[in-house]
Amino acid sequence: MSLTDLPDLAISTILEKLDFRSILNLRNVCHDLREFIDNTIPAFWISRIGITVATDKIDLHLEDSGSNNYTIRYPEEGFETFWNNFQRLLKHQKGLLTYLNLVLHFPEDEKLKEKTILEKVYAGYLQRLQSLLKSQKHPLKVQKLCLIVGDQDEIMSILPHLDSKELEILSIFPGRGEHMQIFKLDKVVETEQWKRAKELETVNFMVDEPLEKFTHFTNCRVHIAQTISQDIIEMLKEMTSPLIQLPENVLIQIMEELDFRSLVSLRKVCHDLCNFIDDVIPSSGISEIYVRINTKKISLRFLDENIDFPDKSIQINYRNHKKGCSTSRNSSDGKKKKRVGLEDFVVFFWKDFETVMNHQKSILNKFSLVLEHYEEKMLEKKDQNLSEFSKEIMEKIKENLTSRTIPLKVKEIDFGIIDQMEMLQILPFIDSKHLEKISIGNSKGLGPQNIKIDDITKLTQWKSANEVIINYDFLISEPISNFEHFQKVEIHMKMIGADTVRVLRQTFQSSPNMNHFEIQYDPSRERQDLRTLFGHRFDGSYEDENQGARWIFKIRGDPKNVISIQTNMYSWLCLTRVQLVDIPNLRLY
Repeated sequence: MSLTDLPDLAISTILEKLDFRSILNLRNVCHDLREFIDNTIPAFWISRIGITVATDKIDLHLEDSGSNNYTIRYPEEGFETFWNNFQRLLKHQKGLLTYLNLVLHFPEDEKLKEKTILEKVYAGYLQRLQSLLKSQKHPLKVQKLCLIVGDQDEIMSILPHLDSKELEILSIFPGRGEHMQIFKLDKVVETEQWKRAKELETVNFMVDEPLEKFTHFTNCRVHIAQTISQDIIEMLKEMTSPLIQLPENVLIQIMEELDFRSLVSLRKVCHDLCNFIDDVIPSSGISEIYVRINTKKISLRFLDENIDFPDKSIQINYRNHKKGCSTSRNSSDGKKKKRVGLEDFVVFFWKDFETVMNHQKSILNKFSLVLEHYEEKMLEKKDQNLSEFSKEIMEKIKENLTSRTIPLKVKEIDFGIIDQMEMLQILPFIDSKHLEKISIGNSKGLGPQNIKIDDITKLTQWKSANEVIINYDFLISEPISNFEHFQKVEIHMKMIGADTVRVLRQTFQSSPNMNHFEIQYDPSRERQDLRTLFGHRFDGSYEDENQGARWIFKIRGDPKNVISIQTNMYSWLCLTRVQLVDIPNLRLY
């Protein structure tokens, strides 16, 4: 007895126990079985379908209600077979699909194939799929739809033909294009399927549709191509499912995805949100902070990695105004905004700066503070000088830094000051474990001036840093020994001579960390030509020959590296640790 000799009811019962792949195989056994299967239409209980489309293959990923997974691959010559089989799958699918996933724009194709070829393949595929969905007697029932597509027209080939009563979750990913481009959804947001869905997730692109098109979702993750304006704040206030009712961990995750100015705006939505943000203090995405202070204006600029624009900087300028204070903001999206407040501009600045600092938990790549003392030569006698003016601000910054549970973590700190006392308000309270570079500049701008840094050199932060650069306009008198732990040093001294050169050479011999020590000095004070100290100079070629002559010396106990010394006639000396293999045909002294 063969399978076809069994009663129809028995064959139907057997078919309902088989997965889709087995039924396809059974259709190929004989004409009678194929005819029976096509006429009987056995019910399939597929729970998840995934389709990945490439130019040379289509993969059909299936999971049945028993959580059995399998993939059927159709090569290019078998595309017609795929369509015939997929049509049968939809025809026999009786239950609700919990998940339907369509992947267009296969990454390997995007790299290797011409755009016109890809568009032709995808357009042909979507046309067939749309025709197939439209031909169904009843709309396909799908609970979650996940699409990796190139534009909204590709979404519209599928979305309107699904059962709007069953669709709950919609996920959209861009299949091509640059990171965070604007993705038009004006047609999609008008579909019944969009309006009835409960959850939305979009990744790696921005939308510029009105926010009210998203407020019906109970769970929505979307990047909007605008900052949180007052209109958006008012809309959030009126939403039927307030943010504050979300679980705490969800709220924190949402806030850590916001750029800093959006987080500040969110504080204004309601009293509960304001308290939550101030209590939890979610981390911001700020990576660099720049502050410039003079008696007429304070500038605050920061780089926020959570801003979805190539230029991630925001600058706010605070000035006095006849009504109290005015601020102007240059943001990364090219917009300039002004606001006027009744408070003094220093108070206005401090509120913003304190909020920035309180939310700063990650490591800053750079923190820069410049006190613009050069303005004093333009002040009238009645005007307050900057040292007096900035005293309260500096004390507040110090208080903020000392009150932190964990010290502020900074990789590079940059000062524009006139003496070490201004640095001592900040530097001792920076986390020394993460500090790599210290830069010091003269902000008075009246030519080279002496500066004492004896108290600075005693700090743990100084001793832990790898690099120090002191601007040409400051003259250093500290001993070389205070710099020997650094890997890189750039300073300006009044004068140097044979003793300085000897100490520097000894430093390179004894300190394996030292890689670069560069000194500029005043040629009017030192008339000795340092080149006479080094003997026969290196006569080979090197990239920076225009910087000055070069001499090469051995390092005791180090067979792989040498000391390179360069100098011009009277004003510049540079010692560098160089790998021996980088200098062929070398004669050592």
